[in-house]
Amino acid sequence: MTHSDHSLAFPADSSLHWEGHMYDGIATSYGRTPGATLHAHADALWLKGTRGDFFLPRQDIVALVRSGLYPWCFKGVQIRHRRNDLPETITFLPLGIKTRPLLDELLKLGYPAR
Repeated sequence: MTHSDHSLAFPADSSLHWEGHMYDGIATSYGRTPGATLHAHADALWLKGTRGDFFLPRQDIVALVRSGLYPWCFKGVQIRHRRNDLPETITFLPLGIKTRPLLDELLKLGYPAR
């Protein structure tokens, strides 16, 4: 799916989204200005930011879990997936919302969040 196709898959009125930062297994975005946005729809997650553009259909998502010690001391959501063409580690740190409420929102959409 091309970049423009992602936008069509996520109409503004039918998806949830959060601004924050991202980690791709190599480096993080950082600073007071958000470096990433996580869009959530019943059919897919789309993490787009300064470290990449990762579109994950629901069937490719294995689990959504609280991040580990690195890089943000147990804050953020790690997206565990089965895609070989994406970084093994993809993590999102929301700004303005704690990790647990974000995981709860993703669980309501039917994602395997714990």
